Amino acid sequence: MNKDDIIKNTLTEMSREDGLLRNNCGDNLDVETQDYVDLVIATLAERLPQGELKTCKDFNNFGVACCECCHRGYAHYDMSLEDLTDGGKAWLCCSVRGALREKGAISESQDHSTGGLS
Repeated sequence: MNKDDIIKNTLTEMSREDGLLRNNCGDNLDVETQDYVDLVIATLAERLPQGELKTCKDFNNFGVACCECCHRGYAHYDMSLEDLTDGGKAWLCCSVRGALREKGAISESQDHSTGGLS
């Protein structure tokens, strides 16, 4: 996946699962909702690098269920960008991130867990 794929998937999940982007006006979002969508897009665009990123789905073989809290309404804040020991980067929820840390698959040299947010 790349940055654009993750942004698109995040907005789709927010719309489908939580109804955060649903409204009664068809495809026209009210101003407050459009502002929130713009915030999500801007936050993800800032946090995610260009290039290929692995996601939780790439680590299904670890047998860890994803954290629904991380993946839902505030994924732009709750998901973490991590450096992998193989040189790649991954966009992960807390459950998968924990499993990868236990296996030594996440580089300990730099912690992106807060995405630069405090």
